[in-house]
Amino acid sequence: MKNIFKFTIIILLAFITASCNQTQLNEMKSGVLQQPFKIPFDIKKTGIVNKIKFQIMQRDRYAVDIQFALSPVQKKVGFFSSHKVTPQEQKDATRLFEILGGIPGTPRKLVQDNGVPATIRVQFIRQSDQKVLLNQVVDRPRTWPGGGGRNAPLTEIVLDPGFYAIKWEILQIAPELAPLYTQIFFVNDYHGK
Repeated sequence: MKNIFKFTIIILLAFITASCNQTQLNEMKSGVLQQPFKIPFDIKKTGIVNKIKFQIMQRDRYAVDIQFALSPVQKKVGFFSSHKVTPQEQKDATRLFEILGGIPGTPRKLVQDNGVPATIRVQFIRQSDQKVLLNQVVDRPRTWPGGGGRNAPLTEIVLDPGFYAIKWEILQIAPELAPLYTQIFFVNDYHGK
């Protein structure tokens, strides 16, 4: 029970920190996250560097995505879900796809994803020696449906056990992205067999 309470506090601190607009560097001040995690942040604040510290327990490939949604509470709809998509939810999904740079399909369901009209910098830093392991600028990442919204993969990296930090900064966005709810999503990059 104590661990659940600690994890809840850490996530709450991360949410408050990532939402803070008082400083040019949003950084979680206490605690270290273990993956997987999702941290909400405000995409319309360009130039703000967000930073989260986390711990890796085993060597593996990890992925960083940004998740976009029209509202903070979205129903999870998946293959095993008993939830039937309503016409309004389908309309919202199409609207979100268009906001994120997609061109709606023809009657044959063909779609074109031009990528999210945004430029994002992602950095991974090893905490032990402050070495920057990855410094990548991603322009117009493409999206795929997932988790009640759409996800845009930013990068993948192989990490050994240890403590790390991830920094992300929105360098440029299109104004139409401003009302969207966004989260940074860090997870083991497992694709199955």
